[in-house]
Amino acid sequence: MRHDLVLTGCVPTVLASYLKALGIHRLISEQLDPGATAYWDADDRFVLCSTADRGELLRFFNEVYAPTPMVTPWNGGGGFYPGDQKAGIDAIAQSEAPRFRSYRENIEICVDLLKGLQLDEKPEGDDKLRLLRHLRARLTDEAIPWIDAAVVIGEDARYPALLGTGGNDGRLDFANNFMQRLAELFLVPQKKGRRTVEDDPSAALQSALFAEARCGTQKKVAVGQFVPGSAGGTNMTSGVEGESRVNPWDYLLALEGSLAFAGAALRRLDANRSGTYHKPHLSSLPASFVGHSSSVRFPPRLPPGSDALWSIRDFPLPPSGLYSVSLFPSMFLMAATVRAPSV
Repeated sequence: MRHDLVLTGCVPTVLASYLKALGIHRLISEQLDPGATAYWDADDRFVLCSTADRGELLRFFNEVYAPTPMVTPWNGGGGFYPGDQKAGIDAIAQSEAPRFRSYRENIEICVDLLKGLQLDEKPEGDDKLRLLRHLRARLTDEAIPWIDAAVVIGEDARYPALLGTGGNDGRLDFANNFMQRLAELFLVPQKKGRRTVEDDPSAALQSALFAEARCGTQKKVAVGQFVPGSAGGTNMTSGVEGESRVNPWDYLLALEGSLAFAGAALRRLDANRSGTYHKPHLSSLPASFVGHSSSVRFPPRLPPGSDALWSIRDFPLPPSGLYSVSLFPSMFLMAATVRAPSV
């Protein structure tokens, strides 16, 4: 039996929430129901169509969900070098939970590779490019979509803007924070006293999926560029300065959704240009010596009507497997951008 679940916690007007919707569908189609589809209805609500009802969806994320092994050993702050925050990466590396099997394996690969390349600090220049190429060749298949989303490796390394400059927003490393949020939800023992996200991760999940008001679901941690309104700082609250707070599930699922934008290096038939990189509906225009850059016919313009969100009639999200760059139909790349979320 198939169910149409309206996920009111996913809205298209906030980047993190938009990515969260993509992440939910990707994970369900890859790990639970290969035939799952999803769409935005006329009221801009995200609807997930799968074999999972509400209870099964919650059980999947709480008990079964295997996180994508996101690692950034090329970054300072990724958890692999002295002085880095290691709470998350150590907890996962020492865990015996089946859901973290792939994560543990990829962390071990990174540690062994850094030893083999004799890297004990953040690499720069050619050393960084060499490390990236080794990682792309040696990490498991589960980790490759993250590498391709964070870095496009060709003659040099390019960094698509969605994930900053290689999976980080300044000093804030997305993968390390991803591991910290995972550890807080699944690997930290429950504590007595005031209820927190760690005490009841299910409450935080229900808030993230269905926008239900629950106590203690917002954690005082950095969120980065995905939710500017919750990033904290001066004039961000009724007082002088606000704190950065986020529901850990919102952060996890938003990063999972960013993998739908994995890119690839490609070469165009132009002798005057070197290779470039292609990202699903996240392309930028090249520099132009005359006129203005938007006059350059690259990339091709989207078809008429592409400013609307997907509908089940026109462009339902594809089933499992189509999130792979090599299998992503080019027509879907154009159609699925649809209305880019405001940042």
